[in-house]
Amino acid sequence: PPTMPHIPSPGPRPPARAASGLFVGRHKSLAIGGGILIVMFLLAVAAPLYAGNPYVMTPMHRLEAPSARYWFGTDNLGRDVFARTMFGARVSLLVGFSVGLAATVGGLVIGLIAGYYKRIDGIIMRLMDGLMAIPNILLAIALVSLTHGGVGIVILAIVIPEVPRDVRLVRSVVLGVREQLYVEAAIAGGLRDAGNSVFRGRVHYACVGIGAGLVVAVYSEPELVGGLCQEQVGSMGDGQG
Repeated sequence: PPTMPHIPSPGPRPPARAASGLFVGRHKSLAIGGGILIVMFLLAVAAPLYAGNPYVMTPMHRLEAPSARYWFGTDNLGRDVFARTMFGARVSLLVGFSVGLAATVGGLVIGLIAGYYKRIDGIIMRLMDGLMAIPNILLAIALVSLTHGGVGIVILAIVIPEVPRDVRLVRSVVLGVREQLYVEAAIAGGLRDAGNSVFRGRVHYACVGIGAGLVVAVYSEPELVGGLCQEQVGSMGDGQG
């Protein structure tokens, strides 16, 4: 009688240290970027322990060059630029992560709806096109004139124009996934709502929007903070304040 082919059993799992080393070897860019981000986060959190007071003004030491006392020098008011940079990093990271998370979640939900329901696709995308045409600084000025300056206004001013970009990305992926054979088979098999099948497709690739939103937010935040609400908050990019 024919015998079944021998199928080798899977070996034991590698230890956690070996698995982490394998992950770093396969994703070097991700590991380097994540390491830099972790270091920046730790430095920002521990800023009160080593950076000094970023608000103390010493006019006698204004515009000094970097030295052992002032590592980054001083600004035109005699404030320590190193201390202002480290404390400003806390605001920049807060804005960056908030914008990345909010823009990705909003873009993912709206993009799924726009790509799956064709009846409202055109309306949603025309609205997104209108939001993309609004510059961050003009939107921030309008929001500040209606309310007041602050970190929340900066986050909102960056999130609103950033959401449409994630919406367009997610929508394009959904439009491709919904035409796949397994989605059509699910609908033909009597599945009332194929949205779960679409969602479990390649939509998870759209989560790269968190990283993109973080970069855009950290790049745009110093201009908005420094120009609109500098009295309330600092910024990693406005060390010269």
